[in-house]
Amino acid sequence: MANDVRVLFADPNCRLVGSDSGYWIISGNRPDAIERVLTSASSPRHAWDDLDGVVEDAIVVHISTRLDGAHEIDAFRSVTATRELYTLRGSDGDVVVTDHFRNALAHLDVSDRTVTTAAIADHLLFRAPIEPETYVSRVDALGQGTWLQWSLRDDDQTRTQVSHLSGSSGSETPEGLAPDDAPAVIDRTLASLLEDVCGGDTVATMLSGGVDSTLLHTYREDEPSLVIQLDSPEVAFEQEYADLAASLLDAMPRRVDIDESEYLSHLETSIDRLGFPSHYAQTALTDAAFARDSDSIDAYLNGEGADALFGMPGAKGLRIATWFDSLLTRVPDRASTVVPGPLSDQFDSLLRIATQAGRHPADPDSFAVQLPFYTDSDVVATALGAETVDQRIHAQYDYLTQRVDLAADDAFSRHAAYGHLYCFLRHNTCGQWRQLAYSHDTTVVYPFRCERLARRGLAVPTRRRYVQGLRDVGTLAPTFLEPKYLLKSLLADRCTDYPVEQQKGSGALPIERYFESGPLDTVFDRYDPPAFVPDSMHADHIESYGPVTWNLITYAIWRDRVLSNPDIEPVEGSREWIQSISEGSCSSAHGPVSNGD
Repeated sequence: MANDVRVLFADPNCRLVGSDSGYWIISGNRPDAIERVLTSASSPRHAWDDLDGVVEDAIVVHISTRLDGAHEIDAFRSVTATRELYTLRGSDGDVVVTDHFRNALAHLDVSDRTVTTAAIADHLLFRAPIEPETYVSRVDALGQGTWLQWSLRDDDQTRTQVSHLSGSSGSETPEGLAPDDAPAVIDRTLASLLEDVCGGDTVATMLSGGVDSTLLHTYREDEPSLVIQLDSPEVAFEQEYADLAASLLDAMPRRVDIDESEYLSHLETSIDRLGFPSHYAQTALTDAAFARDSDSIDAYLNGEGADALFGMPGAKGLRIATWFDSLLTRVPDRASTVVPGPLSDQFDSLLRIATQAGRHPADPDSFAVQLPFYTDSDVVATALGAETVDQRIHAQYDYLTQRVDLAADDAFSRHAAYGHLYCFLRHNTCGQWRQLAYSHDTTVVYPFRCERLARRGLAVPTRRRYVQGLRDVGTLAPTFLEPKYLLKSLLADRCTDYPVEQQKGSGALPIERYFESGPLDTVFDRYDPPAFVPDSMHADHIESYGPVTWNLITYAIWRDRVLSNPDIEPVEGSREWIQSISEGSCSSAHGPVSNGD
């Protein structure tokens, strides 16, 4: 068994707090409030109960020694947390608890870094493993809203779900929040939330010019903003959005110019820093921006999660399809047989959505599963087998239903809610950007992923939460069937000249062009394709760009640069606390890690 317990946090704002029961390590948006609860709690169990209503996005670890000399670890991760927590027994036998995946890998020999089929499937399907699974079998991740109890004497671990999401949160949030009232409630919640979690820090808004980041900056107009400028022509219109937003808000943005020819280098560096394969193309640019801009910035403010909470574009098609479900299901074969001209493609799309909405939300071909993810499950089944795909999609469904109480009795509500919440709880873009920020001695605040705002959003009835309906026309937004209309209505009030109806910019990079004739065109010459890809898939996914090509690129880079690298070191500046255990005595020491890279 372990001689040492090593707690290794990369969060530059984490803190160690002593108490009668042991000591706590806190990483969260409201550390003072969390500390007050923890130091007055009689036990870890009571602490988790008392934290309800205090945490926004937090992880907490408790290290204690019982009267009989046995050592115990308790850990909690809040139900909407974007902060990660990893636990493992290192190759030297020590117990390691860390908030950064690279720190976990640094304590494993290459021979102990085994990748499971489940992790590969999750990477291809969702671009992130489902907790407690991670990319390496020896490393476990703590699920959201979960309490871990780990007795080191007998190496016994217990995980208990202690926090859930629903449409209400005590007396502050009613059981139902009417759409007419929602913008004002969201406004008050955002104002108080940003005051609580940003305080007097210097916080720069990551300003894309879209609805979410522009709305956030209306609450922080006196603070700096960050605009990432990429020279790819496909995203030039989004640069114009950012310029317009900066002008309307009188913001003086700190601009970071990035040349697309350097994209592969940025991607490699970001994967090195993360310790796992990035699953979102913008991550490479985000890391490059943090590297150039983070001086004098305490934290970055980011709007990620707003779509998943208040409406993704696909919700519009689902709304129409479910309205005309009885008609659509009577149409034989292709719509071209009954609908003339260019309308046939749109009709076929609605017919497909109606069919998907008739499936169970854990069916790989359901609308709920297809809405937030970008991979064809049939392609993954070709590589890994249909049974593996079904198991992992059901594991995702189980993860969601263990954390959210959903009451949806119609097809639209069921698939809209599950699809958006799959994205809200399972897309870990926030987590990886936060871990990259830690590598640059800063952090990120995600208001739309904070528990307070999530509960307000989920209080709006599902049928009217994500997309504007007939009853809302003329009362909240001018455009019929508008996704994310509640936030657009709020922004229209706070920044009257902002064009809330303008074409959505998603930040998507032209990765297919990069692969065919740009900075990624030689990536599979530099990095061999993953061995799990059968020869039959090479023509469509290795030699040309297909549905899983991006996932294969990031996996191949990670495998060669990180997974098989024996010299991985902890993130520089990580805070380390060591509980040394010997017969009848224990001591602790802590300090920053410096590896000189």
